[in-house]
Amino acid sequence: KLVDSPVYVEGLADDPFLRGIVEKLDDIKLEHEELQSLQMEFAIEATKRLN
Repeated sequence: KLVDSPVYVEGLADDPFLRGIVEKLDDIKLEHEELQSLQMEFAIEATKRLN
């Protein structure tokens, strides 16, 4: 529901949470435990934004 909003899509580059995710993905070694932790962090933030 958020992705359909042009204002939201245009603001993605300015979103500190999403910038942080990109930075973490750049630095992460694709190990299962680290990847799971990042997925949980993303899911928690997404839940907050959808509610």
